[in-house]
Amino acid sequence: MNPTPKEEVVSYDLCETLHELNVRHKCQYGWFYNERKREYILKPFEPFRNLIRTYTLRELGEMIPFGSMSADPAIKIGRHEWTLKNAERIVPFTKEVDVRAWYLITLIKSNKISVEEINKG
Repeated sequence: MNPTPKEEVVSYDLCETLHELNVRHKCQYGWFYNERKREYILKPFEPFRNLIRTYTLRELGEMIPFGSMSADPAIKIGRHEWTLKNAERIVPFTKEVDVRAWYLITLIKSNKISVEEINKG
């Protein structure tokens, strides 16, 4: 069974953090708030719509510096459970793409990569 686009992109909360950090890398999808349903729904990204950008695993791979994941590995701990082992704590995730997004956020916050470098891609 193929995963749905919603399962293949970064969850809304992590996208919101990336947005607050001014990450504006090219993407295929965005989260849109549907007032009627009172929930965020996934839409194809259009630059002039009110969307929060979301990223696929491939798009995150373009942003994360080559070789950096080997230092802080994403670890699969169960069928649908992933974690990122870092110095502070082990953080559980249900999707690999969210682990990679969290890792990108930690790289930005620790000044190991700049948002300008990410947005160039």
